[in-house]
Amino acid sequence: MKRYGYLAAGIILTAAGALSAQETAIEAAVNEIASSVSAERMAVDIRTLSGFHTRHTFSDTLSETRGVGAARRWLYRELQKISAATGGRMNVYYDRFEQSIPERYRESAGKDILRTANVVAVIPGMRSRRMLIITGHYDSRNETAADNIGYAPGANDDASGIAALLELARIFAGRTIDNTLVLAAVTGEEQGLYGSTHMAEDAVTNNLQVEGVITNDMIGNTEGGNGHRDNTLLRCFSADPADSPSRHLARYIEAVIDRYYPPLTLKMIFRLDRFGRGGDHAPFVRAGFAGVRFTEPWENYRIQHSGLDVPALVDTAYLQRTAGLNAAVAWYWSMSPAPPLVVSVSRTDDYRTVVSFTCEEPPERVKGFILRIRETDQLRWQENRLICDPEKAESRRRGPIFRISVDNRDMDYYIFGIAVVNEAGYESLTSTYDRDLIRKTARSR
Repeated sequence: MKRYGYLAAGIILTAAGALSAQETAIEAAVNEIASSVSAERMAVDIRTLSGFHTRHTFSDTLSETRGVGAARRWLYRELQKISAATGGRMNVYYDRFEQSIPERYRESAGKDILRTANVVAVIPGMRSRRMLIITGHYDSRNETAADNIGYAPGANDDASGIAALLELARIFAGRTIDNTLVLAAVTGEEQGLYGSTHMAEDAVTNNLQVEGVITNDMIGNTEGGNGHRDNTLLRCFSADPADSPSRHLARYIEAVIDRYYPPLTLKMIFRLDRFGRGGDHAPFVRAGFAGVRFTEPWENYRIQHSGLDVPALVDTAYLQRTAGLNAAVAWYWSMSPAPPLVVSVSRTDDYRTVVSFTCEEPPERVKGFILRIRETDQLRWQENRLICDPEKAESRRRGPIFRISVDNRDMDYYIFGIAVVNEAGYESLTSTYDRDLIRKTARSR
């Protein structure tokens, strides 16, 4: 069931119920982006990746036709070709690092230290350095985790995610976007999230403005091992608690998809990942960033991590939809304003609630703010109010701030959130009061 009205755009309608001019323009832009995804190109990419026999993290790095090294170099060349064909704005590089190999893998790997690399493409934003990182993992494995020689085509796990990543590069490399989009083909996922852990640590060390991370891992299968078939859903995993950065990101994605992308419904899973399993969003979440995982609705455990994970079993029509969903979300976010910082929620003597927040966007780029309200036992926002003229005030610590006063909503019974709407009608992620975030922001000043 679609939850129209979650976004401000769902509120700003004409009396007849038609979309506003801004809403129509956003819808057209999202549809144009999503419809650019090619199932045929992704099918070719999956066949190519599966054709390296294995992409095991510790497999051959010297061969040009077999092993993880050949796959890595092929990915790099493909991204370089895309960049060259679209004016060269997309920066493609090897994100090299060293990884200590666990003792259980050392005999098969033949070494103690792994020298490897993620393959990264960056499409710079024209207005901000805020980043959305989208990942897939290019390594594969079969039944035996230490087997770096045996057949491991990894068509769905995770050539499907890499194929979607390449499509995003083709679609966005030549476009002008406000915010920075990072497309990362990471390695070592099957042995312990090596590549994504390195990227998360690097983001912390360099104080990168990572606003969100989306991991695509197994997004091309529609038939589960239990016989269930579904080509209408994509699962989205987001970590607790209810107002974690990851949960805010998941709600934001759900809202964009509900409003603008009818081919798929996002199935929200309110936990970090599957039981006993891990994905490349997890290191970012543990480092304090917002991160979610996209995965098909039903898994086939008989095929996963085996020589049976072949291109013929990937539903490319479904993959076209899941990649299109990524493209829709990436476009909407890439044109969105920075989220506000909610600095306090307080109660007046007459039981009104006052939400105070800062906004880093220039005033001329702000159309208004969305006040979101929900009861404390609810997981989704129940009220969304567009506020175009909040009270302006001055904070001794924060400088200029905004205040919104809410009647008949006692702060002990509700959660309050604020989002920014820019002049084009795109919304930011929603922010709620977070004491730790306030302290972190104060220390960075």
